[in-house]
Amino acid sequence: PRLPVMSHLEPPDEAPAGDARDDWSRIRLHIVTGKGGAGKTTVASALALTVASLGKRVLLVEVEGRQGLAQAFDVAPLGTGEERLVRVSGGGEVWGLAVEAKAALIEYLSIFYHLGSAGGVLEKLGAIDFATTIAPGVRDVLRIGKVYEAVGRRDSSGAHAYDVAVLDAPPTGRVSSFLNVNEEVAELAKV
Repeated sequence: PRLPVMSHLEPPDEAPAGDARDDWSRIRLHIVTGKGGAGKTTVASALALTVASLGKRVLLVEVEGRQGLAQAFDVAPLGTGEERLVRVSGGGEVWGLAVEAKAALIEYLSIFYHLGSAGGVLEKLGAIDFATTIAPGVRDVLRIGKVYEAVGRRDSSGAHAYDVAVLDAPPTGRVSSFLNVNEEVAELAKV
């Protein structure tokens, strides 16, 4: 079987000076993909644990709705918020996030349109389901948008909320369209 692919897991032997690849620890988002069933979640979890063992606060994100992180860490199914999965020796922590399109849309509407509890009403009316299925790619836009927000989020001191994020990405057959979803939706909008 094909093994999962990890972006920037190991630095190249001879990286040019000043090249971002010469210090992989400065990379904020690591993407793990591969053929379905090849062990992506296991590899992503191992990478997150390894980085956490260096004293880092790591966010491990899944976007496929399988609850693979809950199974890997033997915890209750993850909700829509970030939850600490484990604290490791060395002072690091691994936090988990299961990104769900409907919850991401409700959060987006709440933040940018100040809808507050109206998002729950829209969900009860079926508007959220309609909005997340109206056009191909909208669910992926919401999922990748939530990942982008979590990776870039800063705390009150201005530091990043997480030192590193690891994305348990869709299988290789879908990962390109998932990561390039903004371009695909832009093309759809032109039509």
